[in-house]
Amino acid sequence: ICAFTFLFFALTDLWDGYIARKLGATTSIGALLDPLADKMLMVTGLVLLVSVGSLYAWIAVLLICRDIGVSGLRLLAQKQGFAIDVNTYGKLKTGFTVAAIFCLMINTQLFGISFRVIGMLFVWVSLFLALYSGYLHTRLFGEQFNKTPTNH
Repeated sequence: ICAFTFLFFALTDLWDGYIARKLGATTSIGALLDPLADKMLMVTGLVLLVSVGSLYAWIAVLLICRDIGVSGLRLLAQKQGFAIDVNTYGKLKTGFTVAAIFCLMINTQLFGISFRVIGMLFVWVSLFLALYSGYLHTRLFGEQFNKTPTNH
């Protein structure tokens, strides 16, 4: 039940964003709250998995810290007058993280499929994408920061 509840909320978030962009109904409050809601959902899923022993704490910590770090960079960039947009690797990371959390919440074999094995595979892909996209965000921030005239 927990896995399908998590998946439901993840899919409604995806659908909500798609509809808002398609209808041109994006707002500044939505741009602020949507990533916050995404992070709250992911952190909740990761913490629940750690609490039942289905995920190593250090993996959850790296994924959570990466998200906090990237959010911090985005806020600093905004304060300096430039933006750091979401990159493809970050979007893929989110997709793999959702899939990993869902599979690890099921954590059993179902219809001959080992959701535990698939979930752990997705965790490793998600972790790689998280670290790589975090690196790209950090590099982009540094490049843009050095171009900003007020920082020289």
